[in-house]
Amino acid sequence: MLYKDIRWFSPVVRKNYIYARNPHSGCNLRYNHCVDVVCFQGRYIAMWNANSTPAEGVAGQYNYIAYSDDYITWSVPEQVFTGSHCINPIAADYQWQPSLINVRDEYLLCAWCTIGGASNHLYISRSNDGILWSNKEIPNAPMALHGQVNAFPTNHGFISRTGRLIFPCSLPQMRPNGIGYSCSETKYSALIMSDDGGETWFWSDPIRCADFSAYGGETEVPGERFASVWEPMVYDAGEGKLGLLVRNSQAQDRCALSECAHQMLFASFSHDDGQTWTQSFPVEVETICSRNFTLGVRETSGMIMLQNDQQVRVPAPISLDRYHLAAFFSPMPDPDLLLPGPVLFPIGRAYYPNGFI
Repeated sequence: MLYKDIRWFSPVVRKNYIYARNPHSGCNLRYNHCVDVVCFQGRYIAMWNANSTPAEGVAGQYNYIAYSDDYITWSVPEQVFTGSHCINPIAADYQWQPSLINVRDEYLLCAWCTIGGASNHLYISRSNDGILWSNKEIPNAPMALHGQVNAFPTNHGFISRTGRLIFPCSLPQMRPNGIGYSCSETKYSALIMSDDGGETWFWSDPIRCADFSAYGGETEVPGERFASVWEPMVYDAGEGKLGLLVRNSQAQDRCALSECAHQMLFASFSHDDGQTWTQSFPVEVETICSRNFTLGVRETSGMIMLQNDQQVRVPAPISLDRYHLAAFFSPMPDPDLLLPGPVLFPIGRAYYPNGFI
């Protein structure tokens, strides 16, 4: 038989709730989004932004934390950067998208921000035990874009082969009144990085897509040269390179604009450990407007991406097309070679994966 020696990948997927709303539990969170999760010192830790009001980006949105010893039973969520979990708590709400790095199982770092209301700040918090945290405010934009954008950490952190700590960020444009942001107006990504274990931080150069004419953009927007991008993810691309995948968000808040399935994901590369990057070009993967989770597999020089294997806007525009969360694989760290593998969640909507090995 031709395929008798091939080992087929057939994952066993077990679904379990980190948090399921229970009005009688003392924690009645009706909006829950943007989770990140790590294993730290033998215990699992999850963080996400949540609100008792069932809406995104409104007053009362804070970052929450929950713990588990077995990845099955989880503690009742608590506010993490605002109350007793912090030695210097941040009172502001409109908190967003905590992104984690486990540094050699010695300490945790978390990048997060406040955007909305009257507060636009970037923080990187540290904990030696996963319980008590200290918050440090970081300049919230690369110098080249200072005063034009606000940093918005958007995905799991990364440690390069040199030991550089990296948090990928979206850079939404400042609005005239200083309140809120738009994914559809965000033209840049960048990385906030540290070479001394998180004591000091510095920015990469801003990362932008190539203009529409460079790749025959089928969803070109009148009056705009560049696609909008949101939620970059960094991975090890082998041979001293880093890769970055980011979604095309130009129609997210502007549903009247068209979207094209094979131009929903953009890739960029760095040859200097994340300081400078190539312009981003579309990846030959048909998907939707949603956040990816990607890993470079050093042992095999391949890559894995978790993303939706779904036609964009089927059955309806974002976020009602976020079905068929799948594992994509490539034998090389080239995103153009990614092919969809098993669908991990064949029933119901599933999106915004994050994880660890």
